[in-house]
Amino acid sequence: MSSTLQIRKWTAVLAVLGAAGGCGAPLYRPGPMAPGASALMDASGSSVKWICAQGQPHRLVGDADGQAQIPAGTRLTVGAYYKDRNGRCTPSTSFIPEAGQRYRLDLQLADEHCRASVLIDDPSAAIGARLAPGARPARACDL
Repeated sequence: MSSTLQIRKWTAVLAVLGAAGGCGAPLYRPGPMAPGASALMDASGSSVKWICAQGQPHRLVGDADGQAQIPAGTRLTVGAYYKDRNGRCTPSTSFIPEAGQRYRLDLQLADEHCRASVLIDDPSAAIGARLAPGARPARACDL
């Protein structure tokens, strides 16, 4: 088998596995947003990130830079699906995104518990980010 065919085969296999890893959640496709009415969420990384839309989780898929557009100015719930050989978890949190800001979903895994926090990019902070104001724990698509 040629190397090109092998690459195509493995790309197809990985795409199927990636879709299965997100628990079959539909992809999040935001409608048109007015200028200044959106923020960005980092959708890259090893965990599958999701946003609550129409009462159910939708997978966040980023652009070429890993950024997904999210609505600003209204409370929304985001979370992640994380799985490894020791188990899995689906932590979530809610917050009100500010227009024009960039956010990251941070997972903390310790003592068989997992928690999600939302960080807002802040170059003036010691680590380049700070906790998003008003963020609070959420369960799945609860607001």
